Amino acid sequence: MSYSKSKTLSIFAGCILASMMLTLLTGVANTVFAQSSASETPQDQTGYFLQSGIDILPSAGPGSSTTPRVLIVNGHRFTPQTSVGVGIGFTPYNTPLSLIPFFFDFNYRLIKQGISPILFIRAGYNFTVKGDDSFLMDSHTGGLLLHPGIGLEIPIAEQFGLYVSAGYNIDNSSYVFETWGNRTVINDLSYRRVALSIGFKLTP
Repeated sequence: MSYSKSKTLSIFAGCILASMMLTLLTGVANTVFAQSSASETPQDQTGYFLQSGIDILPSAGPGSSTTPRVLIVNGHRFTPQTSVGVGIGFTPYNTPLSLIPFFFDFNYRLIKQGISPILFIRAGYNFTVKGDDSFLMDSHTGGLLLHPGIGLEIPIAEQFGLYVSAGYNIDNSSYVFETWGNRTVINDLSYRRVALSIGFKLTP
């Protein structure tokens, strides 16, 4: 299968997965919220928050492996539904680079309180770290990061909640090496994968 066909299938699969998950999460959220709203008290959900979690980036096909990514986001919820944060993480691709993503996180809750579906997008820049010391290269540089997705926020206590999400993640980077005849080769890397995430959110 050609690279372009494989990439197209990955994007299509990600879109189908995201659509199915949004439909499922919305139905679950509406059902649970309807059952629990009578016993819940309104919560002021504006203010500072700290979010941490792990993304699982499944293999894109032969020659690649499933990659975990840890991340942490510091942000502010400006309204009960809208928040913006700044995040950093670590993605050990090791083929031959690992990435340190630095990004902005834009998050929108579909329901003001209680269990709610969410829409989010992360956009930023990947800094690079050489992950394979046996691989010879002269230099390496990072590239843009883009990660849109959907999920579900589940409050556990007044200041603590869980989240699960699914999306489509794009990581870019490149490296340079010399080959025969003093020729310089620039190899652009673009990792395009479905991302499955789980983590927690604190609102001190």
